[in-house]
Amino acid sequence: MSPADPAFGQEPEEHWGVLGEADKATPVKPERGNYAEFYRLLGEALREGTEPPVDPSDAVTVLDIIRHAHQVQRGYASHLVSRADLTAHHLAPGPRDQLAIHNPGEGWVSLPHLIDALATEFAELGGQLVTGAGRCPVEAERENGRVSGVRSENGRSWHGDAVVVACGSDTPAVVAELGVYIPDGSVPSMLVIAEPARAEARSVLNTPRVAMRPNPGETFAIDHSWYEDRIVEHEDGTWSIDEATVNELVGEASALLDDAEPLIPASWKLGRKPIPGDGQPVFGELATVPGCHVAFTHSGATLGLIAGELTTHEVLTGDRHPLLAEFRPERYSPTHRGEV
Repeated sequence: MSPADPAFGQEPEEHWGVLGEADKATPVKPERGNYAEFYRLLGEALREGTEPPVDPSDAVTVLDIIRHAHQVQRGYASHLVSRADLTAHHLAPGPRDQLAIHNPGEGWVSLPHLIDALATEFAELGGQLVTGAGRCPVEAERENGRVSGVRSENGRSWHGDAVVVACGSDTPAVVAELGVYIPDGSVPSMLVIAEPARAEARSVLNTPRVAMRPNPGETFAIDHSWYEDRIVEHEDGTWSIDEATVNELVGEASALLDDAEPLIPASWKLGRKPIPGDGQPVFGELATVPGCHVAFTHSGATLGLIAGELTTHEVLTGDRHPLLAEFRPERYSPTHRGEV
């Protein structure tokens, strides 16, 4: 699989979205009628005075602008663009007149295609892939606390010199059994895949009401957060949402595209989006359980490739990669937080 594969996004200058590490600081909505801080942040971010490009009483757009300002303050490439700017970035603007955030250098990958390719290569190289094993606690040696493998619910064990805990929203619970605390901020989430469409859009787009990216097969992957409270988790572990909400979300995506035919939802999946309690990704070896590594983050479509590469480097070499310095699990330890 190569960057030219349809499972990968376009060249960096065509990438849109707010999906990387720089977007983890949660913006605070200014109180109505008190926008001094908002104007200051916006002025710094846009470097063109303090007049906002929209009515600051529009809370949704204000939050997006403040999020953009946070990104700029963190040194992250971020640009606010209007409807008039969209055609320059390979997106035919539809009737919805709203701002979007452009993050040059961000891309995406189709995770199902990537996983299938990696699993196939893994098996061809002689690896053993076990699926449907259920919850598998990590085992560690009593003498030195070093990881020794994992054990399935039926008692079967797999021994290994290293274990990577990458269990999505269940990751904090798995490492808690090892005495390690990682706060969990995971939330109900939904991802919709649209029917194939001939819309002229080749970029990732993030707006106040919908986030969408191209998907293989001339489809789109669509999601957002405004409908989280409409997602229902049932006692048997299944999830549901009113189909009207699905159609509403896809309608928001259609409104961004200058296309005669509206997008149609083909399928949607529900579950918990893995989000660490402080919003920052968690990567690296557990200090108290040598050999046990953690990969706990949201935005797998944009962070999955680099996260896997850096984690592999640390597992194989034993060296701590400098790019993961700010995201290590020990930042939650009482000593690191100054509590002891």
